[in-house]
Amino acid sequence: MAWSRVPFSRAETLAGAHHRIVNEAATSLRAAGNPQEAAVFGMTFPESGEVDLFFSPAASSLLEDLLKLRSLTRCEKPSREDVRLVVGPEAAWSLLD
Repeated sequence: MAWSRVPFSRAETLAGAHHRIVNEAATSLRAAGNPQEAAVFGMTFPESGEVDLFFSPAASSLLEDLLKLRSLTRCEKPSREDVRLVVGPEAAWSLLD
């Protein structure tokens, strides 16, 4: 399974839509035992106010039902320098190597 990206517009970001997805993802991954290979990374675009969330392949699989509710696209893994870890263990940074 590939990496997945969910974009949030400025309006969605201001409404906190990305926070709701992050909170639901954290709850679901915790219920799954916090798998080491399941993580969510975030990228913020200050100039536009938009946010993208990137889901590792394991997170995409575990969160399939949650992600069906959003416009999900398959993507390459994000660059480590461009994102922050928002859900998952610190060891998840190795997924970006």
